[in-house]
Amino acid sequence: MTHRAFVYGCNGLPGRGKLKYARDDAARLTEILRSPRCNYEVISPKPAQAKHVKLYELEKATLACAPDDTFLFYFSGHGVLEQGKLQLVWQEKVKDEREASVGVSQVLYYVDRCKAASKLVVLDCCHAGAGAHGARGEGMPVEEATKPCPDNYLMLMAGDRLERINEFPELGGSFLGDALRRALKDDFDQADQDKDKRLSFEDLTHWIKLSWEGLGRYLKEGKQRLVPLPHSFGQTKGGRLFLTPEVPRWTPHGIPWRDGSTMMLLPLRPRNGLALCIGQHPVTNAQYKRFVTETDHPEPAGKYFPGVGNRFNFHDWREFYPWRTVGFNDPEQPVTCVSLVDVLAYRNWLNAKLGGPPMALVPSPRLWQVAVLGREFGRGNLAEEPPLALLLPGVAIHHRSAAPAPVDRNGQRANLAGVSDLIGNVWEWASSIDPRVKLGRPASGYRLIAQGQQVDELLGGGFQDDLETADLKAKTEMSISVDAIGADRTLAHFDLGFRLASLVNVATLPAEVRLVLSLQRTGSEALWEDTLDMPRTGNA
Repeated sequence: MTHRAFVYGCNGLPGRGKLKYARDDAARLTEILRSPRCNYEVISPKPAQAKHVKLYELEKATLACAPDDTFLFYFSGHGVLEQGKLQLVWQEKVKDEREASVGVSQVLYYVDRCKAASKLVVLDCCHAGAGAHGARGEGMPVEEATKPCPDNYLMLMAGDRLERINEFPELGGSFLGDALRRALKDDFDQADQDKDKRLSFEDLTHWIKLSWEGLGRYLKEGKQRLVPLPHSFGQTKGGRLFLTPEVPRWTPHGIPWRDGSTMMLLPLRPRNGLALCIGQHPVTNAQYKRFVTETDHPEPAGKYFPGVGNRFNFHDWREFYPWRTVGFNDPEQPVTCVSLVDVLAYRNWLNAKLGGPPMALVPSPRLWQVAVLGREFGRGNLAEEPPLALLLPGVAIHHRSAAPAPVDRNGQRANLAGVSDLIGNVWEWASSIDPRVKLGRPASGYRLIAQGQQVDELLGGGFQDDLETADLKAKTEMSISVDAIGADRTLAHFDLGFRLASLVNVATLPAEVRLVLSLQRTGSEALWEDTLDMPRTGNA
């Protein structure tokens, strides 16, 4: 299925209220429609072309459509009433207004002949609610002339037949043009009401109404009354009309790292040319041993208490050295008994080996949430979802055991992002910046964050825990605040390990991966602030 569009903007004739932004409205919409998210084949004629050439281009665009295509016609410019019939001003250099104009009936004639299953006509002009349809009755209003067709045939009009449309410098043009562009680009996630990663006509009209109601935030007092509420005509039959194509299914993509890890891309739209990744597995004994060997860092050591499932003896703490203990010292098992101090030292060692972007970082709790759920807590409704619903069906969880399992090389414990053991096997360190603390950014660079200005958490559950009924909706069941248990960054237990996250340059990724990434939803400001600040502060 192909999305095709004919987009044209004309500022009109001199001396007749010449517009300033109609051309720009069309040019900016054309750029957006050609972007990866929309992926339209767009014909956008130049105002200098003769009127008959533009009509030929329109005919060519409509006839190119196949039955399963979507076709969009968009016009921004002057609309004038001539004996009750709507005329679109298509020329800028001629003296006679009649010579410069095209009847909307001609436009609708070509759209009618188009075989596309879904058709949308957008008239962003004065008197948009009036017009004639030569094939169905000259002089009839658009609402009467354009009867619903067997396919999805819809019209979106900037105002009623007697309403004028104004341009606003604050919006860079008309209201409808601005709302349409924001829905397809910058505010796509808000406009996508049902969160299916596609913009339907219903999503668009709902977004336009919300934008119109919020115009007071953009326009000076009193100007909002100069903006008519756009309205639509027609109905969908045999399915919904979508302005954007279906997003390809997310396919796990791994990036090999120099410490032997594989970083898995997360399904979030990149920012500043950087994409978010998280380690496919927790860091293993073998990986950590290379770090210890090269740096003379102490071997892992911590505390142990016996118990499995829900039966623990918290009063029987013992000194524990996992590399000296059978069941914990397999090279393929996750390293345990590592404190956050140890984790930061490992991360700094690895970044020195990498020598620059991509860079390693300790995951923030929000990043971990995205890796588990595909989104952050509080960004989407989890209320109706059963525990662990977003893991692959039948995915295994290593829990209710006496020791950690070797990392999951065959993917039996991997989720939809290709990441294993986010739930179970070992608890994992996470750290983020306290949003109540304002970071200093002196000229010399980002200053170090003092202890207590970080929020450190343990996430995911471990091999001893009973995670059969663990509820991802109840965040407290899957996370432990280090402060809340009276501990600090030196905490090192026999069921506590870690994995790293990373930022990678999008330009280094294959073109097909960049495309799918560009179609994902955005992360919150807090997620990106955590992630982008962490490598600079050193998490210390």
